[in-house]
Order: sequence, then C-alpha cells, then structure tokens
Amino acid sequence: MGKKYNGLGKEIRGFNKAAGVAKRIPRNEGLAYLEAAKQGDLAAVTAFIEQYGTAAIDLRDRDWSPANEAFWKTGQKTALFAALCEKKNDVAKYLLSQGADPNAPDKYGYTPLMVT
Repeated sequence: MGKKYNGLGKEIRGFNKAAGVAKRIPRNEGLAYLEAAKQGDLAAVTAFIEQYGTAAIDLRDRDWSPANEAFWKTGQKTALFAALCEKKNDVAKYLLSQGADPNAPDKYGYTPLMVT
C-alpha cells in the first residue's frame, strides 16, 4: 500500500505499528517515557528501552490516540525530538545509539535533525 497525502501534500501518518498499541505498552508508561526524554532522565529512558526493546524508541503520544481523534490534538514528537528540543544531549545520544530515527517528523513536518 502506498503513502497517503492530505490536501496540502503532507504525508498522512497512522499508528506506529511497531510500538504503542501493537507492543501493548501501557499509555501511562509510554507517555512517562516521552516526558523522561524531555526532562533528560537518562535512567528512565534506558529502563524503558530495556523493558520494551528498541522497537519502542520512536513511539509518539499519537500511538495511543483513538482512531477518530484529530491529529492536531497530539504533539506527535518522538523521544529523540523532545530530547533535542530541550537540549538533553545525553538522552539524544543514547537514543541515536539505540536506533532512533532522526528523520521522524512531528505533526508540522519538522524532524529532529532540523532542531539541532
């Protein structure tokens, strides 16, 4: 199946099938992981990745949203994106070493590479 685009030419992205719902990661733990990355809590980020594996690295808050919820209600940033926005370089380096995608866009199309 090919990519789908909205009326503005932006790619429509669905659920992250490798994480979130598909991996059965509880919403509160996933959101805590994203917040830990934003706060620079390397120990919490490391513990999360050790528990859920590298497939969970690029999950987003959108991964737990109901199918009918509007995209604009979520930030859609990965942990790497959040860490880089807050200048938490140790967390960002760890996530990159574990395979985080530096080209994963947020809801506006910006990527972690653009914020560095």
